[in-house]
Amino acid sequence: MKKVLITGARGFISQNISRMLKETGFFVIGISRKPGPIPNYNEVFYGELGEPLRDVYEKHKIDVLIHCAYDKDEIDNIKNAEGTYIWAEQAEKNNVGLQIFMSSISADDEALASYGQKKYEVEKWFIMHNHVVFRLGLVAGKGGLFGRIISTVKKTPVIPLIDGGKTLTYLTDVDTLSEIIRDTILKKNNVERGKVWYLQQEPPVRFVDILKEIKK
Repeated sequence: MKKVLITGARGFISQNISRMLKETGFFVIGISRKPGPIPNYNEVFYGELGEPLRDVYEKHKIDVLIHCAYDKDEIDNIKNAEGTYIWAEQAEKNNVGLQIFMSSISADDEALASYGQKKYEVEKWFIMHNHVVFRLGLVAGKGGLFGRIISTVKKTPVIPLIDGGKTLTYLTDVDTLSEIIRDTILKKNNVERGKVWYLQQEPPVRFVDILKEIKK
């Protein structure tokens, strides 16, 4: 049975991926800074971005590592980037065969926000080491940022929008994402690695139109 390690185990995306992998028959291990069991994980270990992982590699031979951990309160994203490097290099030393890095469509060396700049910077490590990078749009589902948008639409009669909400937004369905992750692991020897894959639905839609659909 393949063992898959997922960082940021309590996150919206992580929990959807873990459910899909557990149903497929994988042994799923989570890393979280909050101790305690999580549904759809066989085991959960403590981990904090910026610190090496403890115990997990001593106890398990990990086949795949999925990097989902992200500290949303860290403004400059330096800790997020350096923490990901630490875990990725630790996995490399422990002979983890495949690593998957969850990046963003905003990743760019000339991005205005540090979030996009640091995502782009970290991507280069995974490309150089022949792993897999997925760039995601706004992940749609019952949780995460999309869930908070739904909650805002339900509670707030008037929502101020920059540029009237004309910003074009790419969507990534969380169930489709989870299926792609599953299939990437199942077929890892036939997956083209060392490159960036875009996982967004075409075409993009205006943000205001997303809000209107949620309202309906």
